[in-house]
Amino acid sequence: MKLAAAFMAFTLALSGAWMAEAADEKPALAPPAPAAAGTPAVALKSGTVDISTDHLEADDQRRLIFLKGNVIVRWEGRVLTCDEAEIAYQARKTRPGNPGTGTENRPGSAQKDEPDVQHEIVRIQARGHVKVTLENRVALSDAAVYEAQSRIITLSGNPRLWRGKDFLSGDRIKVFLDEDRSVVEGGGSEKVKLRLYQSQPEDKPAKTGTAGEGRER
Repeated sequence: MKLAAAFMAFTLALSGAWMAEAADEKPALAPPAPAAAGTPAVALKSGTVDISTDHLEADDQRRLIFLKGNVIVRWEGRVLTCDEAEIAYQARKTRPGNPGTGTENRPGSAQKDEPDVQHEIVRIQARGHVKVTLENRVALSDAAVYEAQSRIITLSGNPRLWRGKDFLSGDRIKVFLDEDRSVVEGGGSEKVKLRLYQSQPEDKPAKTGTAGEGRER
């Protein structure tokens, strides 16, 4: 196993973009908090992903990374948390010192002329108390799959999506990261449900004066 399994924060170059609290289930129509405590959706350097977990195992031969326990993935202001996850990646060679490759700040002794290896995320499969926090949407589900090429997150297992107070649920929810768009599918007895909150009109001030006031005589 070439990748060290001891590190807790793992920075990867991202070919595409991509949260669950280990907490009690929330009421169906109660919007969840924007992010889990201690996991702010901070904006990271473009092209990087930060990952932390209780246990990490990397299999460079199969190009898989296994995460277990308090998994947190942060990228581009987005946050994914879950109980466990499996990350598939691909490796490509880059020239050392190129901006955005993560090699420009390496010690001088490590910067050589030979190509460096950069790991790019292909797919993330998350399971258990999945929570995804985006800029203007929050989603909860039992499982989720993120495909880097299409930049789509597919939520399954009691998926629910909030935009402010507005609420969506169904059998499966697809979140399109680049289009600010979501598609909800029903299945079997599970119907798509939508709840919208309408703004209430302001109360008009009560009229004063006696009847007939202002009429011409």
